[in-house]
Amino acid sequence: MELREQARICSEPSPVRPPSPSASTGETTYKDRVRVTVVDVDLKEVSFSGDNYHVVSIDTGGTYSASHWQDKSTPYLDGDADDANDIDYPVCFTRNTKMKTSVNIIVTPTAAFAGTVKIKGDGPGNLNIPETTATANGSEVTITNVECSNAFANHIKRYGLILGLEIEWYISRDGGATWLDTMTSENEVFITLNDPACATDFRTILYF
Repeated sequence: MELREQARICSEPSPVRPPSPSASTGETTYKDRVRVTVVDVDLKEVSFSGDNYHVVSIDTGGTYSASHWQDKSTPYLDGDADDANDIDYPVCFTRNTKMKTSVNIIVTPTAAFAGTVKIKGDGPGNLNIPETTATANGSEVTITNVECSNAFANHIKRYGLILGLEIEWYISRDGGATWLDTMTSENEVFITLNDPACATDFRTILYF
C-alpha cells in the first residue's frame, strides 16, 4: 500500500504580498506561497528469523528462504506481494518463542528522511515489533533482526493463506514523535508444538 504525506517544508519563506482591499465587501485579502513536499513510503521486503525459526522446504525441491515477503512490482511498488514476480513465502516457528524480523522500506525524497528514522510493526494480538532506529542507504531504510516484543502463544497454530500473519508497518522521520502508516505484509506461518524432528520441513508435512 503506497502512503503519501503532504508536509509543509518552507526552507526560504516567501514574502507576503501587500493586502488587496475588496471594493465590494471591504474585506482585505492576503496572499502567500507555501512549498509542499510529497513523501512516498513503500514497503519493499520483510524477512523472518530467530532462534526457533525453521526454514520451510518446497515439496518439489528447494526452500522458502528469505526474503519471505517482497514487492517486486515495477516501475513502482504497488503495496502487495500478490503479483506474478512477487514473493510471499511461508515460515515456521516453535510455540512460545519469539520471532525476529528484518524490514526494507523505500522512501522518497531522501531529504525528507534526513533525521532519526525509526520503524515499528503492529502484528496480531501482542506480536509487535518495537520501534527501532533504522539504517538509511540512499532511498532504502532498513531494520535487521529485530525481536518481537512477545512470544507466540504456547500452543500450535497456523496463520493461513487467506488469514495470514499480518504486520502493519510504520515509519517515523522525526525519531518517533510522529508516525506514517500503514504498510502491511502478510505471510502463512506455522507454529509447531516442538522444534520439527524432520530433517527437511516440507510445507505439506506442516499441515498435519
